Amino acid sequence: MVIEEIVESRKAKVVLTTSHDENYGISNMLDGKEETFWMSTGMFPQEIMFQLESQYTLKKIQIISTGIKQLKIETTDKSQPIQFSPIFEKQLADEGSLQVEEIILEDQPARYLKIQILNGYHNFISIHSIKIEANI
Repeated sequence: MVIEEIVESRKAKVVLTTSHDENYGISNMLDGKEETFWMSTGMFPQEIMFQLESQYTLKKIQIISTGIKQLKIETTDKSQPIQFSPIFEKQLADEGSLQVEEIILEDQPARYLKIQILNGYHNFISIHSIKIEANI
């Protein structure tokens, strides 16, 4: 099997976000540039859900962000976005610079991936990049 970055190759698409700001839209965190970003519109929790083109085995997730305090990731291998199971939860440090979180996974099957920002250090958070690597 080949490991591929599935956001960049469009094998994973965003099907839900709980915030929308036309100046800081979801496409900004998918363009591969750290200087552009998606920004929440306030309040927590915030959520971003990806639908994968088919069921893949996830190997690594990288999130580059600012202001996230509590991060949780869930997946499901169901054909519909139901019965999610947590695969990662962590309180991130806020050191005044970009937060780079790399999550290494042990053969995690998924059809949907849910990223939840449970709490932030400020009223707003930003996500500059999300990369998802999977066996194709």
